[in-house]
Formats: sequence, C-alpha cells, structure tokens
Amino acid sequence: MLNAASVGTQLSLAFRTPLFPSDPKIGQLVSKNAGPVENRTDQALREQWSPDWVERYVKKEARYGFAKAFDATLASLLPQTSFFLSQAKENEGITTITVRIEQSGDEPVSYVTLSWEPDENGVFYIVAVSKFK
Repeated sequence: MLNAASVGTQLSLAFRTPLFPSDPKIGQLVSKNAGPVENRTDQALREQWSPDWVERYVKKEARYGFAKAFDATLASLLPQTSFFLSQAKENEGITTITVRIEQSGDEPVSYVTLSWEPDENGVFYIVAVSKFK
C-alpha cells in the first residue's frame, strides 16, 4: 500500500510530537512552548516595545541601561507575528535563544539572539539582544 505522507509526517504522527525543520544558520527549530525560555521569548516578541515591556522582561536593576542600549533594535523589531525559535542553549547561568524572523520586503529573513537570565525565583529576564542577517 502506498502512503502519500512524508516519512517526517509519519514519524511525527506515530510519536505524537511535531518534527520541526532545521535552519542552516541556527540549527534545529523548536516549539514555542518547549520550555520556560521559549514561552517567555514567544510572549516578548509578540508585544509592542514600551516601558511596560521593559518592566515585564528586564530585571529591575538593569532596566535603564538595557533600554538605552537596545531601544533602537527593539523598537524596530517588535512586535513580531511570524518567527521560529531555535533550541535554547544554557552556558554559565545565561540561556540564549536565536529567533528566525520572517519579514516581507528587502530583507525576507533576519535573526535575533536573546540572552536570558533567571532571577532568584526562576523567572527569566532578558539581559542582552543582538540582531544579525
């Protein structure tokens, strides 16, 4: 019997977990609800850049410097509706996640890396942002 579904689709259905593609620059893509950093990243990217955004996603003691350093980047970036997340990577207490952003126009794809650090309660806050093509 012939089956029209791809092997990836068949495996995904058999194991009841979605299989995500891989991006040549950032590697394996993951679900937006794969973990706490992925969830926070999804929420943060969907919201408009504002003072409220800074209060929600940046540690209190770092807000002023963060807003000064990343104002232009985040004002041009947020909000987003079409993006994909790479697998989060932890190194010495900082968790980084790279996001593939789908855009229309001259630059159809760009990437941003968000660095997150947990507070004493385990809530993740952004400590750095970098954008690349």
